[in-house]
Amino acid sequence: MNAVQVRRPAPPGELGIPVLETERLTLRAPVLDDAPVIAALANNRNVAEMTSSMPYPYRVEDAEAWILGKTGQTPGVAFAIFEKNSEAFVGICSYEWHGETIP
Repeated sequence: MNAVQVRRPAPPGELGIPVLETERLTLRAPVLDDAPVIAALANNRNVAEMTSSMPYPYRVEDAEAWILGKTGQTPGVAFAIFEKNSEAFVGICSYEWHGETIP
């Protein structure tokens, strides 16, 4: 198992979401500059069919709205995933809390 390094504090404007680093990957909060690459990869009917809330076609404006929506409206967190050596965008992982607090 590879070790995960957590860097803090996160850059301003990223809601205190830590930057996670492994040997091969960097995970950080998505920012508006990521919108074009997110849209390019998400604008795929097969991807949209596997999600419950992703529109198709998926435009840069949709990616921007999604990124801006990660500012605390729904509890949760999203990470943009990049290959560390090439800095190539790999994808997004996220979770949102829609239930009640666990006792």
